[in-house]
Amino acid sequence: MIKSVLKSYAMLTILGLISGVYFTLLTKSMRWQKLDGEGLTGTLDKSRGGIITFWHCRLIGFPHFTGWRSRPHTLISQSRDGRMIALYGQINGLKIIQGSTNKGGVSAYKTMRRLLQTEAYVAITPDGPRGPARQASASAIHLAAQSGLPIIPVSYSASPAKRAHSWDKLMIPKWFSRGVYALGDPIYVKPKPSEAEVEAARLALENAMNSVTARVDAEFDYAPDHIPDRYGNLK
Repeated sequence: MIKSVLKSYAMLTILGLISGVYFTLLTKSMRWQKLDGEGLTGTLDKSRGGIITFWHCRLIGFPHFTGWRSRPHTLISQSRDGRMIALYGQINGLKIIQGSTNKGGVSAYKTMRRLLQTEAYVAITPDGPRGPARQASASAIHLAAQSGLPIIPVSYSASPAKRAHSWDKLMIPKWFSRGVYALGDPIYVKPKPSEAEVEAARLALENAMNSVTARVDAEFDYAPDHIPDRYGNLK
């Protein structure tokens, strides 16, 4: 009985609104700073549409520094947790696309491809919704190849913060903490890439995302999340 109530649409909506307001107020209480330099650029201010990528573990801060700025159409899974996260995103300016690699993926991919033709922004977590953590799928590569628009890696970090006991070790900032975010240089993929070129671009995306995440984490002397030998040339 309790489980069925918790899974009901009405209860998920209520829980989503509560968590959405909570995390909105939490991120607004933080002192935010945008990092520049060392190859990082203000890509969102310069490009006309693109594919924004961020690791699943850095989800909480993402709507705060991109939501009302670029209004990205963000891919969110149709799971119970996904529906709750979607409300948080909508409160902060994200436009939601329902789907994932497990359910609704083909329809969601077609929607993103169509949106990119209008020079909109779409946002995805290449390691979501269930991992492996910080291992990128090729979805962003195919979207970039077909649209001609750039992939824009982004990340944030915060201190003090805690990490959840989840598959992705979700970062959860604490109230009134300091937050920093950064955007990596855009990644372009040529049309109709070969399988080898797709794999090379996928590894390049992993490198870029881990580099920008390591950059923001370094502001707080955090050890990098990634394993260097796993990600191509990243040292």
